[in-house]
Amino acid sequence: MNNLSPEEQDILQSYENDEWISIADDKLLKNYQQVARNTFKNDRSVNLSISRTSFD
Repeated sequence: MNNLSPEEQDILQSYENDEWISIADDKLLKNYQQVARNTFKNDRSVNLSISRTSFD
């Protein structure tokens, strides 16, 4: 557990203390699952050019 950030340690401790509740609503659960999938979807790219003088 030492390799976790303070925020991650708080989340883990909260979970282990049974402070979390299940989502009983299937529609809401499916919505959260879709939001999570969309969060990590990489469907766009950006090309960026910066001149050397911008770094000097």
